[in-house]
Amino acid sequence: MHTILNTYIGENDIILVTEPWFGSIGNGMRGPAAHPHWQPVLPKQDIPVHARPRVMCYYAKRDDFNVVLRSDILEDLDAQVVEVCQRPHSAVLLVVVYNETELEGGDRQRWTLDRLWNVQFQPDVPTVFAGDWNAHHRMWQTNREN
Repeated sequence: MHTILNTYIGENDIILVTEPWFGSIGNGMRGPAAHPHWQPVLPKQDIPVHARPRVMCYYAKRDDFNVVLRSDILEDLDAQVVEVCQRPHSAVLLVVVYNETELEGGDRQRWTLDRLWNVQFQPDVPTVFAGDWNAHHRMWQTNREN
């Protein structure tokens, strides 16, 4: 993760990450990779002890724009919504997705995209979806049977 963060200093303002590093950061605490140039944004405020986020974003620490986690729209370890504001431009939503199954009360599994289906995005707010869709296909995974 540090290699990615170091590589894009001055080239990018926002980095969207799927399957980010998240682990021990000292003193019995867990968190994302830290960097003086980048501010991490986790998909949820409180990450359960035996869980880890599968998406997050980093944004460059600058005075002329702001990135805010929109937990009022979605709170999920496998997807996150952030709002990017830079005057005089309109706000833009970025949705980062790691499409994976989640066990829900027994054997029922729901994919991240199934959970996103119920989110009401505003049609008048520019919204960009990005991520790892886990869209398996025999064209790029010839060893798969289905």
